[in-house]
Amino acid sequence: RRDASRLSCRAASPTTRRLATRMMTRMTIASASRAALIVLLSSATPATSLLFSLRSDVPLRPHSRPVASSLAPACGCSITSSQRAALSEPPKHFAPRRGGCPSCCASERDETFEALGIAGGLTAAVVVAYAGLTSLGLDDAVAGNLVLVGLAAVGAYLFFFDGGTTQAALQAVAVQEVADGEGAMMEAAPFEEDASRVGMPAVTVAADASIAAAAFAKDGLVRIDGVIDAAACTELREYVSTRLEESLAKVRAGEAKEDSLFGGVLSRTNRYDLLLPLEPPVSGALSQALGSLSGVVRECVGADAELFELAALVSDPNAPRQPVHPDTPFSDATAVSTAFIALQDIDETMGPTFFLSSTHTKAAHEAFNEGNLRKTTLLRATPRRLGLLKQGDVSLFDSRLLHGGGANESPRRRVLFYFSFKASGARRVPPGSMLRSVRGKHTLQTLEEQKLR
Repeated sequence: RRDASRLSCRAASPTTRRLATRMMTRMTIASASRAALIVLLSSATPATSLLFSLRSDVPLRPHSRPVASSLAPACGCSITSSQRAALSEPPKHFAPRRGGCPSCCASERDETFEALGIAGGLTAAVVVAYAGLTSLGLDDAVAGNLVLVGLAAVGAYLFFFDGGTTQAALQAVAVQEVADGEGAMMEAAPFEEDASRVGMPAVTVAADASIAAAAFAKDGLVRIDGVIDAAACTELREYVSTRLEESLAKVRAGEAKEDSLFGGVLSRTNRYDLLLPLEPPVSGALSQALGSLSGVVRECVGADAELFELAALVSDPNAPRQPVHPDTPFSDATAVSTAFIALQDIDETMGPTFFLSSTHTKAAHEAFNEGNLRKTTLLRATPRRLGLLKQGDVSLFDSRLLHGGGANESPRRRVLFYFSFKASGARRVPPGSMLRSVRGKHTLQTLEEQKLR
């Protein structure tokens, strides 16, 4: 519940917001209708109510219904029968993982049991309340109406007087459905395996940044290997783990507000955006990385670019997949350049960051935001690249690029040290993930001159 109440995104697309809002509304209406019917049936016969609740449908997930049926109504568009059939066809490259069904099957099974448990508990409460009222001599219809009023009061509390926690939880479920549906569509997209596994050597980029800068401009991202040595990565990883536990403890104890220590991130279950101070070993790792990356960053956003973000993305086991999103809306030039540096080796099971190559363009953003067939075509046809980084490697990307975090299906924690620089004069840029003590105090040029240790 705490994670759900903090659901946020620096630049969630209009399409994602529309889909999430529509899904949340549909689930809310369905739940309210189901509760009302349970009460009406229970006023006639409690046994019928119990059977009804156990046969009620659980919230559908993208893998259990055609993509077209979930996307088209949410976008307010109509789809022809042939288009619906095409969209309903499962991706050809999708297959169960070795060792059993895909992880979504287990999630759906758990979700089904949870829904049945909630329905059973609600039904039991209705039966007990109804039986208690009728035993006091109240008319059956009056007792049923009183139970209905009680359920309405509980619903009103959950939706209007609990600080938005229930609404946020429903929205989180809706956003996750969007993410899972997008993931199913992207399984059919071409996979850039070579670019996902091997990048440019850091020493080469440090000597001549022009080739890396050209790749950044063309694809919206570039991979550079070995920007931080293993010792610095290990030290920083241990520092991040310790600071994460301390920060979580402070938030739980009420000693600090969550937004003072953590940034906003989509799909927050088992995922943290931990803000970092500019002190050792963070400062040392940043200085070492800039030794290789400063030339590329300078060509992309300028020497006067502001240090805009300084944090660590932590993805623990069972962290869900994120929806596809850009970090900033489309603009004519690069607004923010972001570096994701792996503090340990990352394989496919750890939920590596996925990138849709060359989607930092106006045409890609228009297709993605329009939704419906254009978005579906974009996700199924655009080459995708994964951040299968080795320790100390970096994915440097344009903030306009469509990307997201994968689901961590491994038993290991994945930690990315990241920082970004915002171009001077950039507009329409949401606040970045950074401690207030660091915000607005450094530029690329001043950091190079200071030679941080």
